[in-house]
Amino acid sequence: MSLADELLMDFDDDEVEQEELNTGADEAVDEEAAARNAMDAEENEENKLFEVDVKGVDDVQSIAKLIDSSELNSVLERIDHFSTDPRQTLHGSPEQDPEYALIVQANSLTISLSDDLHLVLRFIRDHYAPRFPELEQLVPDPVMYVSAVQAIRNEMDLTAIDLKSILPSATVMVVTVTSSTTTGTPLPPDQLATVESACEVFTRLRAAREKITSYVSSRLSFFAPNLAALLGAPTAANLISQTGGLSGLAKIPACNIPSLGGTKARGLGLASNVRERQQGFLYHSPVIQSCPLDVRKQAQRIISAKLLLAARVDLARSNPDGSMGQTLLQQVQEKLEKLAEPPTSKGPKALPAPDDPVRKKRGGKRIRKAKEAFAVTELRKLQNRVQFGGEEVEVGFGDETEGLGMINAEGLGKLRAAAIDTRTRAKASKSTLSRLAAANASGMKSVIGGRETSGLASSVVLGSKQGIELVNPELVSAMKKKKEEDEGKDWFKGGLFSQIKR
Repeated sequence: MSLADELLMDFDDDEVEQEELNTGADEAVDEEAAARNAMDAEENEENKLFEVDVKGVDDVQSIAKLIDSSELNSVLERIDHFSTDPRQTLHGSPEQDPEYALIVQANSLTISLSDDLHLVLRFIRDHYAPRFPELEQLVPDPVMYVSAVQAIRNEMDLTAIDLKSILPSATVMVVTVTSSTTTGTPLPPDQLATVESACEVFTRLRAAREKITSYVSSRLSFFAPNLAALLGAPTAANLISQTGGLSGLAKIPACNIPSLGGTKARGLGLASNVRERQQGFLYHSPVIQSCPLDVRKQAQRIISAKLLLAARVDLARSNPDGSMGQTLLQQVQEKLEKLAEPPTSKGPKALPAPDDPVRKKRGGKRIRKAKEAFAVTELRKLQNRVQFGGEEVEVGFGDETEGLGMINAEGLGKLRAAAIDTRTRAKASKSTLSRLAAANASGMKSVIGGRETSGLASSVVLGSKQGIELVNPELVSAMKKKKEEDEGKDWFKGGLFSQIKR
């Protein structure tokens, strides 16, 4: 083979690979478009369901299409057939079993039954409103409302009707009182017959749905024991029906599980809580509903991963006794309990030790002397004390005054010599001592007793408890003379008082 032939073969191989890539990309685009179209079709069906005008409809059979349909009758007959002799063993894959196919079909039929029940209930409310318009607000439960309509009919005096077997006692009293003041009027016979026929259709549809639900719940524990043990039979059946079987459920990513079944037409006209973004089949399961509101979003993520494991185990028939489902449920409950626990309360925490290094504290003779120099002296202690009942002597210069406390507490003109502690005595620095020496050398000295002393020195020596009092003789004589004059004025002290009669 020549080099040119090899190059041509390489080009052919590249073209084949490119065609395969293009084909795979086209298939992925087609699958995504198909999924988007399916979602759009489902939303259109929901919108059409809410846009149906039941006020202009006179025959309830035109809106309740499943009441006498062959599909519903066939499913009910097959349920009766399999219920008479339930099997206890399963051979092969569950998706190849005819009873499993019946379960999937019957569970998907319950969604259509719910839609018909919703329309029939709207039909009854709209056609019975002229008779008793307040009954819809007084009895919000759909089943109780239909039963009350069948019991009341055109009766104006509700005291003659036994409503206690249908409604609670408090609701019976409110309905009875409201009926006496209602603005409604009796219905014509043909309209009343239409309402009664619609109530019978509602009862039959509800009985069919309950029969299918009960059968699916009882048999799903046999076909998907682990999934039923984890989520419960009703929720597991809804998820299997929504995904087309166990194999379809096992292939779905866990992040898409919470959004399955999140449609508007699931309830029968009742208000629903729409605070959560994803409220599908999983949200309404008993496991999620038992959790607090603030952890339900996390709980859905946890259970979504576990239910996929349970679905794959059921598909492979590894644990037919449901032991794996019980183990997964226990793990989920432990995680949910941990999520629901309140946060641990943190007590007051002490501040950490500072990073500053420990400073060395010196001791010894020098430190003690420094402390003694700044200690409180005896003179300062006397100044800080005040004599009880006496006036404190103050000294000052200019605008500033200072109280002496008990320093001069003995009397006027007396200067008490306080004990001087040598440890607290002010010490002069070397520069101060040098200046004093220079001043003494310049002649600022006095001669006392034949020796040179300071001009402020005195020869009088006082002990620690002795003192000196400076006396003015003139002031003493003046005070003595004044005292004698004051004593001479007391002439009446030696006399007696006399009483003169008039």
